[in-house]
Amino acid sequence: MHRLGALGFLLWASSALAQLPAGEQILHTKDGRELRGTVVSQTETGYLLKTATGTFQIPFADIQDLLPADGTPQPLPAPPPPPPQPLPEPGYDAPPPSAAPGEPQPPQGEPPPPQPTGPDWRDERKGFHWSLGAGGMIDPGLSGSGSAATFSPAYFVGAVPAVRYGFGWIDLQGEIMPLGYFKSATKAFFLGVNPQVRFNFARFYSLGVGFYGAVVFSRGIDFTVGTSLSPAIIRIGDLGQHEIRLWLANQLLATSNGLLGLSLWMLSYSYVF
Repeated sequence: MHRLGALGFLLWASSALAQLPAGEQILHTKDGRELRGTVVSQTETGYLLKTATGTFQIPFADIQDLLPADGTPQPLPAPPPPPPQPLPEPGYDAPPPSAAPGEPQPPQGEPPPPQPTGPDWRDERKGFHWSLGAGGMIDPGLSGSGSAATFSPAYFVGAVPAVRYGFGWIDLQGEIMPLGYFKSATKAFFLGVNPQVRFNFARFYSLGVGFYGAVVFSRGIDFTVGTSLSPAIIRIGDLGQHEIRLWLANQLLATSNGLLGLSLWMLSYSYVF
C-alpha cells in the first residue's frame, strides 16, 4: 500500500509540473516586447505562444515575466537540467575541455605525450674539444732472431696535447707528441705528430687508427713515418673527460738508418676539455 501511495503522489506531481498556464497570457520578453496570447504547448527550451498575429516559440531564457490577462502572476517553470558530463577519456583525470566555437576540437582518447629524455652521450661529445696529457713510452729494442735476438729497451716520457672534433660515432684527432729519450749515455728528443680517426663503440671505449711521424734530435737528425694504433681508449666520467690510452706505432712506411727497428708502445692519461 505504501508503494502504491508513493507512485500515485509522483504521478500527481509530474502532471502538476507539466500543467500549462491557462487562459490568455501577457508575456514580457527581456528585450522589451509584450506579447498577448495563449500558451498552446511547452518544450524543453520554452513556450509555444499563439497570438492574434501568429504562433511564436519563446525560449525560457528570453522571458521576463508571464502574467494572465486578468493580472494574476504565474510562476515560470524551472529550466531543464544540464546534460550529463561525459566520463574522462583514458589518460585524463577529467573530461577534456570543450573547444570554443570556430576552434578545432581537441583530440579524443589520446594519452599525454611522453616525457622528453636526456641527450645521447654521443651528442654530448660532438663538436670541438682539446686535451692535455702525459705518458710513458718504451721501445723494446728487439733485434736479430732466434738465439741471436737481443733485447735493449729504451724509455721515454713526454706530453700529449691534442685537439679533436667529434661527430658522434667518429672523432677526428690530431696531437703533438714531444718525447724525451733516456738510455745510458744516449739522450734524444722526439717531436712527433699523430693524426688519428677514433671509433666510439661505447660510452667508455673507443679505438683509434692513424699515422705517426717524428723528427729525432740526438747525435744527428733522424726521421720516421709509420702507422699508429690505439687498441684501447678508456674514457671515464659523465662526459668521458678522463682518458686512459694504450698507443702503438712502428716505422712501416719510411725511416732513416738510425731508427731501423723502432717500435713504440705508450700508456698515457689525458684530461679532455
